[in-house]
Amino acid sequence: MWFALFLFCLLLRYMPSFSSVKGVLPISCRSNPYQYVHDTFRRNNYVINHKFISNDTRFITIPYEVKQNMMWNNASICNTATFLLLVYFVHVRDLERRNLIRQYVKQGMIVDGKKINYVFVVASPLRKKEVLHDINEENTKNGDILLSVHEDNYPNITITHLDAMLWVRDYCKETVFVARVDGDVWIHLGNLIHYLKSIQPYRYYGGGMPWSGIIEHGAVYRSIHTIPFDFPAQRWTANVGGAILYSRDVIPFINIGTQYMEILLPLSDDNTIGEILSRAGIKPSAKPRDYTLYTHFYTNTSIVNNTVFQHGIKDIQLLKEIYSNYSSVYLIPYNLQLQFC
Repeated sequence: MWFALFLFCLLLRYMPSFSSVKGVLPISCRSNPYQYVHDTFRRNNYVINHKFISNDTRFITIPYEVKQNMMWNNASICNTATFLLLVYFVHVRDLERRNLIRQYVKQGMIVDGKKINYVFVVASPLRKKEVLHDINEENTKNGDILLSVHEDNYPNITITHLDAMLWVRDYCKETVFVARVDGDVWIHLGNLIHYLKSIQPYRYYGGGMPWSGIIEHGAVYRSIHTIPFDFPAQRWTANVGGAILYSRDVIPFINIGTQYMEILLPLSDDNTIGEILSRAGIKPSAKPRDYTLYTHFYTNTSIVNNTVFQHGIKDIQLLKEIYSNYSSVYLIPYNLQLQFC
């Protein structure tokens, strides 16, 4: 079908008078570069915009549209050498945490022979002029902030995640991998890059903790009703947690896939995206053999040498100590460190 349309477009190009014949309607020959994404969902028997209307007044509907909703400085961040884009989610007011990460993660840094770029994603409505002023000043200096324009609250975390992935889709086409990382995560970049170099960058969906389960009617998390009481119970499959990895080819499925969902979950961004990818046939990838890809930090926890993502370091002073204590090794894969002794 698409080949026939292509031939017809060539005919129109070289026979312009044909399109002006009375009774012949003009046909748009602009192909949709993401038609294959729609075709994937449709092959799996999902239909577009089949939305569930809930009568649960406690449930907060996510008002999401597939359109750019980021404010940024329009400066290029990714390029053809970018191997990994780190997308850090840090609260809009947490300048100290962003500056700490900037101290150890540099734009365009080379780790284990591969280039890393990064952005910070924050959220705020436009009416908060003081917040916007401060973010603009910070971004003028650093050029690494994306502002997702909406109310900054727990339910809207889903919107922030979706906005970030649409920005990546449209403005960081070059990267091989994408990591969505919370601000309380410490990363051993050497281990991460060495691991990513060992896998095929195709339909890869890793990081976090693989989870699959039935979410019951009226489920509540952090006092937020993430599922309305009248929504049919179903199994959700996802990677959940403070650090999620995608190969670049997976990204277009995320935002377009929202159109093939009956419901988007407030707060539960990981479950929402996991279900979207599941409907496209993209399942959580197997855990690596040589690395502890994701673990949660507890008091007095030591970081083992094959760790990649250490999540849950909310105390900024503790995070500073960890960055400082591991500053000599966090760029070198653990199984290569003996070569540098």
